[in-house]
Amino acid sequence: MSKEGERKRDNIKESFDKAGDEIVNVFSKLGEGLKSIGDKTKEALKTDTIAVKIDETWDKAIVQPTKRTIEFFEESGEKVTEKHRLRVQKAQEGAKRWKVVFAKPLLDIGVIPYRPPTFSKSDQDNALIEGALMNNFVFAHVSSKLLPGLIDAFEPVMITKGTEIIKEGDVGDYFYVIGSGQVAFEVDGKHVGDANPGQTFGELALLYQAPRAATCKAKSMCGLFRLDQETFRRIMAEQVEDANKKVIEVLKKVPYFKDLDENYLYKIVNNLKVTRYNKGDVLANKGDLITKFVIMKEGRVKVTDIQVGGSDYKEIEFGPGEFFGEATFVSGTGSLATVTAMTSVVALTIDKDVFVKMVGSDVHELIKRTLDKKKLASIPFGKRKGPAANELDLLVSAVVDKKFAKGHVFFKEGTMCMPSLYLVRKGEVSIGSSSYPNLENILGFKLSEGEVKRVGHLGYFGNDTLGDNETGEFGKAKYTCIALTDVEVGVLDLNAIKGVVIARSEEEKMGLKDLEMVRIIGAGTFGKVWLCTMKGSNEAYALKSQVKKQLIEYNQADGVIREKNIMEKLDHPFIIEMVSSFKDENKLYMLLKLYQGG
Repeated sequence: MSKEGERKRDNIKESFDKAGDEIVNVFSKLGEGLKSIGDKTKEALKTDTIAVKIDETWDKAIVQPTKRTIEFFEESGEKVTEKHRLRVQKAQEGAKRWKVVFAKPLLDIGVIPYRPPTFSKSDQDNALIEGALMNNFVFAHVSSKLLPGLIDAFEPVMITKGTEIIKEGDVGDYFYVIGSGQVAFEVDGKHVGDANPGQTFGELALLYQAPRAATCKAKSMCGLFRLDQETFRRIMAEQVEDANKKVIEVLKKVPYFKDLDENYLYKIVNNLKVTRYNKGDVLANKGDLITKFVIMKEGRVKVTDIQVGGSDYKEIEFGPGEFFGEATFVSGTGSLATVTAMTSVVALTIDKDVFVKMVGSDVHELIKRTLDKKKLASIPFGKRKGPAANELDLLVSAVVDKKFAKGHVFFKEGTMCMPSLYLVRKGEVSIGSSSYPNLENILGFKLSEGEVKRVGHLGYFGNDTLGDNETGEFGKAKYTCIALTDVEVGVLDLNAIKGVVIARSEEEKMGLKDLEMVRIIGAGTFGKVWLCTMKGSNEAYALKSQVKKQLIEYNQADGVIREKNIMEKLDHPFIIEMVSSFKDENKLYMLLKLYQGG
């Protein structure tokens, strides 16, 4: 090898040796660094430092998600390396946008008449506002009847050049239509666009308590028309309420629905959807299974090929306000005719699976319960106070149907019997009395000595056994009652009534008066969960409240009672403890110990 080659070889070897030394040195320092980090981490975890603080902050975030989550990012962000600072900052900004919530419900709609404010404007101004509204999705479904009142509610305001009309991040309050001048939009301090006369901005403020997405500034003197959230929502709510009432009127004409409680009718209305058909579309083919109940809103349909019971019927037409498909919809049989759109059609429809989920598969059973409720509300109970409105649903759910053969003696005058109210479904019973000639206050009719009265379908008897007499005595019959035919009756016995009506007079050991409500921390189909504290104490609890009426309507009452009874008996460190249970006129409550993160 030449001297030049040896020199190059020595240089390369020297370079590798230096590189090796450097690598060893780097790994040595890295090891020392990792050991130091590990030692410090161990020490930190032993003390009330980063890990503990983050853990505490996270616990708080569970109860107060929006505010505490922001604090979590802010506090933990101070501890991370500079490399991740920008990512944490973005998370903070995103968390602040989680504050979007729905606007407060309007609970007095339909109860207190609402008159929107009126601001005088020129015809030209009104036309400009109307044109702007027609091009905005929020106002797409405003009826022509309500549109003039909505336009009158727009307030004219003058804004000087440079004024900040809306600030990014603030909660929205007004929707604006530009009458004159020009408005500039900025996001994060950067100009993103302009708006001119006839254009709009801020529409989401009418729907949500949402932070503004941009800052809006007047580029010149501006004439604006503004509408506040509450006015808009009240006008729209009145429109919905009026529309619902019209549909309710149609439903009351349907034989299968006319006897339903209005609460059920509103459930049907709230689940109706708008369906559109073109001219010539077939809405139903004869023989096909009907899966929709249809109410006509616009247009006309023709019903052809009608054959029922072997007889043919002439063609008929249906228009707005009329309906079809109810019989086969309820019975589950095939269509009795073919239905074809004669024009473009807009209809309100409800699918059978939705209907069944909402009110149950047996409409006739639902109608029976509704009729029972009406009867219970009007049956005389003598000196004892009758059931309150909210208790009627509970009583109806406790009625049990029973059958008795002809000749069955329900009870004899002057004897003791099982205290029960009987609602006659089918057949007839006889009622006679020898020593109590006037039963008008009990049964609603007079009965002379030796006279026998017949009570049949929709009638009732036995209410006198439930403490209708002067002494409040239970189970003593004032007349003799015998089945004249095979009879089917609904029976409501004393135990059921005690559980619902008599318990109302008992004082509860604990109630809402003893609790301080803080905020809602959860919600479900039948109620919600409140974070609360006992008055005079800082100890936190979770209060689960459920609406009685909804539990009855969805056949969940028995399940809730079982849940309460089971939880009262449970005592285990791994199971949530129920502190107390109570009720008021409308709701059931379970007070539980609060376990954050559970």
